[in-house]
Amino acid sequence: IGEFTSTMRARMSALTVAAVNDALRRHLSYRDLSVVAVTHDADALRAALLSREPATIAYDAPKPPSVLEEDEVIGARDLAIRPVAIRITPAEEVFAS
Repeated sequence: IGEFTSTMRARMSALTVAAVNDALRRHLSYRDLSVVAVTHDADALRAALLSREPATIAYDAPKPPSVLEEDEVIGARDLAIRPVAIRITPAEEVFAS
């Protein structure tokens, strides 16, 4: 395939939004998705994930209005996460076995 970095850059730059979205639809499903998050306050993250309140994103630098508008749409989505689907594992137990 040639030199890896240049090959990957060329392939990535050739991707279209439609091609990426098509691949996501074909290969990913929220029904069997697992996510691992590492945080200093797991209980607060759990509460936020289960909350029906819109999520907000804070940026360190200004963003264009289009990004902020999209953030509002995404943040308002109901994740429909069931409480039993969230498992908190203390850090000291992660590599215990």
